[in-house]
Amino acid sequence: MVNKPKALFLSGCDFAKYPTGGTLSFAKHMIKAFGNRLALVGITTDETPVGQWIKKEIDGICYDFFSIGKRNCNSARKSIVPSSLRGYCAFKQHKKAILSIGIRSAFAGCGLSFVAVRNWPWDTLCGIIHGMRNPFERPRYWYGRMAARPWNHLRISAMNRADAVFIAADDTEIDEFFSRTKNMVDRKRLIHYGTRVDTDVFRPAAKDRSRERLGWEPQSLTIVALGRISWVKGWDLILDTFRYLLNKHPRSRLLYVGDGEDSPMLRSKIIEHGLSDHVSLTGFVPPTLVASYLNAADVFVMASHWEGWPTALVEALACGKPVVSSDICAASTLVVEGQNGYVVKNRHPAAFAEAIEKATELKFAAEISLKLSEQYALKHLARDISRHWSVLAD
Repeated sequence: MVNKPKALFLSGCDFAKYPTGGTLSFAKHMIKAFGNRLALVGITTDETPVGQWIKKEIDGICYDFFSIGKRNCNSARKSIVPSSLRGYCAFKQHKKAILSIGIRSAFAGCGLSFVAVRNWPWDTLCGIIHGMRNPFERPRYWYGRMAARPWNHLRISAMNRADAVFIAADDTEIDEFFSRTKNMVDRKRLIHYGTRVDTDVFRPAAKDRSRERLGWEPQSLTIVALGRISWVKGWDLILDTFRYLLNKHPRSRLLYVGDGEDSPMLRSKIIEHGLSDHVSLTGFVPPTLVASYLNAADVFVMASHWEGWPTALVEALACGKPVVSSDICAASTLVVEGQNGYVVKNRHPAAFAEAIEKATELKFAAEISLKLSEQYALKHLARDISRHWSVLAD
């Protein structure tokens, strides 16, 4: 029996593999939790037609699906138009066609869609914001800074229009947002949200056995970084940290799991520093393989300049890994200093290298990481969303 959709889920991803990061992870979690109670609006990276409602199968389930645009996920070419602006305009362009399905309940799965559809004729609107930082304050494109103030006003407008807003950020970042915006948003409608992890996929496995399956040496110091290859994620700091470690641990290995716009630059740096025998990039890989890489690691490292509630960090915890992280949102919640890892307050490679070495010696890191990750298990998502937005309740 096919369920009739109860709500539109609007996002800037393809619900399969592009673009990597928290927005895609959240979208995949939502469709796993709610199935085809959601009608999906996003982008496509295949031959799916643009601008019309179709039936599309994703992970064995048939959805009502609408594509607002096509993206080439294999292209390393940098577009002169930011993807956020293209996506915003695409939602506006296809407004009439999207609404033609007749569903007037909507869940905006990213900041882009939330802002774009905020003033459409909804009976009820819900949304999620991945971090309270304004992305245009430090944009990839220099001219993006001109959009910082307008974006802030649009986001506040969207938050005040919604019936509920899930915030993937810690209390400190939320407090700072209210201070910056002088309490222009009704705080009662904001719900703290911790990014979820699929514990059917991300769960502990023996390190030696995981390395054997991957063909890795059993005794080498192995560091794994996970996520989008972008300057925001601090890939350069991770590489510099590894170069520092390599002097003391000549058989060590660094693995970047993921893909992104800076992948060509990172590969060039690896070659430039003569690290090809020690550092690898996987590109996009399925979650089961991501879990295998994490389980084969000694330490998971994250060096982002900022995050919302970091999905990759929660996935590493669910695999029982010790972690070393930059001082980002949620790090102090997810990392118990000196017990399951360390939060490095500065961005010095030597400090990160020292923390990584110390993290390998933590005796009870696995137990603590697993306990922390349990509250963010995907199995609780449908309950937690429905509690605050009854549209999707059974």
